[in-house]
Amino acid sequence: MADYLADAQRLAEIDTEIGDLLVQVDDLKGERAALEKTLLVGWATGEIETVRTRGRTVYLHHQFWASMPKGSDRAQACAALEEAGVGQFVEPNFNFNTVSGWIRGLEADKDGVPILPPELEGRLAVREEFKIRTRRTS
Repeated sequence: MADYLADAQRLAEIDTEIGDLLVQVDDLKGERAALEKTLLVGWATGEIETVRTRGRTVYLHHQFWASMPKGSDRAQACAALEEAGVGQFVEPNFNFNTVSGWIRGLEADKDGVPILPPELEGRLAVREEFKIRTRRTS
């Protein structure tokens, strides 16, 4: 027979280690963001250029990104892209996490499986998932 207690203890240890490492990552990201602000000033004023140090190259990367102006919404942006003749960038889409949340709120059959509306039968799948998790106890 498997030693489930030992496995559960190790799983709890791993989750604790991951939590501690995530805190370290967050701290490092904060420190990195502060350093990046300082370096951006140096690049903007011409005081520094590319720096090679500790096996890495630190350099200024520049690119443009599309976004929606304040007060605009995705539907307006999609319509504008189609009007501009670049409708190939527009796709009907939805968020699986949002739809999954909606599905969990549906009425269930005798086995506890959510009942999809007839229009979605065969077009949207529902899968059941089991995972082992841990949480801190007080």
